[in-house]
Amino acid sequence: MSSIVLLVGQCGNQVGHELMGLIDKSDTHPLSHRDGKLRCVCVDSESKVINHNYREDTRSSGLYREGNMIAGQRGRGNNWALGYHGLSGETEETSLLHRAMETVRKEVERCDSYAGTVVVHSLTGGTGSGLGSRLVERIRDTYPLAHVMSVAVSPHSSGDSPLQHYNSLLSLSSLQRHADGVLLFNNDDVLHHITTHTSLVSRHKPSGSISLKDMNSYISASLAGVLQPLGSKPKRIKGKAKEKGCKGGVGELNDKKTKKKKLNQSAE
Repeated sequence: MSSIVLLVGQCGNQVGHELMGLIDKSDTHPLSHRDGKLRCVCVDSESKVINHNYREDTRSSGLYREGNMIAGQRGRGNNWALGYHGLSGETEETSLLHRAMETVRKEVERCDSYAGTVVVHSLTGGTGSGLGSRLVERIRDTYPLAHVMSVAVSPHSSGDSPLQHYNSLLSLSSLQRHADGVLLFNNDDVLHHITTHTSLVSRHKPSGSISLKDMNSYISASLAGVLQPLGSKPKRIKGKAKEKGCKGGVGELNDKKTKKKKLNQSAE
């Protein structure tokens, strides 16, 4: 069963980029096609973050597919309605929604057995909240038998945008109706968890300050624990059990069976 990851907006692409970096370092690649490219679609109304992530990936591992980087020419101004309905003057063929769904369709056709989509987005900005909600709805209508899971990042209780609480309310209302599940990360809770565990603070910040990259890394590590299957660890455990054969391994069970047979034979 194959799943597709859809990164929407600035926050979604930053968190997803950290997650793809963790997957690249692991032994298994459950979100990759047979050609090594990720089953990942990146969508944003502006090209800055997407271009930055693609350049970083090109210099390192080259896991992103160039055709899966969908960027617009103008932001959504932290407005849910602009993200959900699109800008005035856009046609259906030129809208971000249509381009994103066409790219998702191509990714679904590349899968041997399509299972569902994981949408990573925020509830604060216009693109993440508005377009993210619309994409979840459209995916549900287009692929009714597949699962749709939303990974949503909610804003701080006191943020920069005066519309963030309206965006969150409208987005969560849509997600409740159309998504099979919602993994909700609250920025205040993430920040509190990092401050109480100093080992999670980035080594690049010796002063102890916490950056957005640290928060994104924490969220991506939590997602990796849910989405990424175990790779080399079970193999090492299995190998140790075979080598030692005496501490809770297969060898101990075989020894017990042998002793039991000898006792039965002596009793006879």
